[in-house]
Amino acid sequence: MTSPQVADTLRQLEQVQALRPFMTPEGCTVSAFAARMDWPHLRAYRQVKRFEALGLLVETRQERRAGRAIRHYRCPHRQFFLPAHLVSIEEYLEGSFQPHEGFIKAQLAQAAQSGPRPVAGLLVGAFGEGEGVALMPADRDARPWSPETPDAPALHYGIGPLYLDYAQARALQAELGELFERYGQLGGPARYLYHVILTPDMSG
Repeated sequence: MTSPQVADTLRQLEQVQALRPFMTPEGCTVSAFAARMDWPHLRAYRQVKRFEALGLLVETRQERRAGRAIRHYRCPHRQFFLPAHLVSIEEYLEGSFQPHEGFIKAQLAQAAQSGPRPVAGLLVGAFGEGEGVALMPADRDARPWSPETPDAPALHYGIGPLYLDYAQARALQAELGELFERYGQLGGPARYLYHVILTPDMSG
């Protein structure tokens, strides 16, 4: 699909969900579509006509009856390719990650502030022998806190550069996938949230 209007429609999942009843060999009628979506008939009719004008639906047959014939429509494809010049991959990733990231960060903060030695505040200042300054979590006694603190909740967070060659980066990619799959099959009683991103730095 190369039309900007079609791309604008298809990148909205609720619009694709509305197309879903028509992605069958037999297709769907306006009345059946309205019932499926729990919409008024007029709204369903207007949506069908809009999809048809965009080429997303085609009329396949008509059932003759007294009065107006019953028209059957079908979506010609179950999947559509949207080229990158019509959609923003960055916006897609933002929309995919952002809701989960916000929830994970909130849960991470809550977990870090629980347990016998929780995060009680932040330390800011000079650490080590370098000239830099830093901001880091601290416990009640103003000591630096980390997830490795004894009795801390089981959590991990970290961000920073890794200097790897391509083979090493692919090995890490595979290990992360295997790690998630292995622990994902354990089925323990507590729910943990896992979110990892590894990407080449393309800015330089």
